[in-house]
Amino acid sequence: MKYKYLFIVGCLLVVALALLREWMDGGVYVHHILQRKDMPGISNWWGLPVMAVLSFICIGRIEKHLLAVSESQRSRVSRTAVYKFLLAAAFGIILSVCFTYKVDLFLENVLYLLIALAVFFPLYHGEYILGFVLGMTVTFGAILPTAFALVIGGVSLILHVLAYKKLLAKFRANG
Repeated sequence: MKYKYLFIVGCLLVVALALLREWMDGGVYVHHILQRKDMPGISNWWGLPVMAVLSFICIGRIEKHLLAVSESQRSRVSRTAVYKFLLAAAFGIILSVCFTYKVDLFLENVLYLLIALAVFFPLYHGEYILGFVLGMTVTFGAILPTAFALVIGGVSLILHVLAYKKLLAKFRANG
């Protein structure tokens, strides 16, 4: 991936523009634990270093995956990675718009939807995580979407790596 660092800078630019918008609206937002003012808060300024680390790790994982396939399959795999990224970004944007306009029916069921998607798709892949976080960054900053994506990605990882391998081994032993 010859554009690796350019893409990381692009991710940081999205966060920086979101922070600039917040700052011009009266100050950078602080998210309090459990949405209680008496609890400690996390400033959206932390989004810059979090996004730098997250984008570096996710793009590194994508690059490692691309280098693991043969040269003939690389263009297909890279196209698939772009589609995964764009789908996750679209989902993050839809979730952000629903939150902004208070579409409660979708928001009340989004966790169930994501867990169902985690059963069928490897949401722990870097394309999904980075796309989801970038899609939600303008509305929520980078911290909350990163935490949410890591939880859902963790569930997906447990399902795909541990549960499916045990099920597969059980079917092979019986068959």
